Amino acid sequence: MPKQAHQADLQAIAVAANIAAIEAGREPSYRFKPELVCIVDTLDAGMLVFRNERFNFVGPKLKIFHWLKRIFERHDLTTFR
Repeated sequence: MPKQAHQADLQAIAVAANIAAIEAGREPSYRFKPELVCIVDTLDAGMLVFRNERFNFVGPKLKIFHWLKRIFERHDLTTFR
């Protein structure tokens, strides 16, 4: 499974839930659920890709996905600068 921020977020949720369970005296039981959500940008269009354990979707190339990815990247980068 490729590493991306969304994957890291899902892994962090699983780790935090398991640490909380251990601290409360319970058995850690939260499992990480791999999931891929991304927009593949081809510079003039983009495709939405979604994959998890049960579902696989690759959308058509559309210009709107290129612009959505640019907007999201700009927002994401300004948040962390």
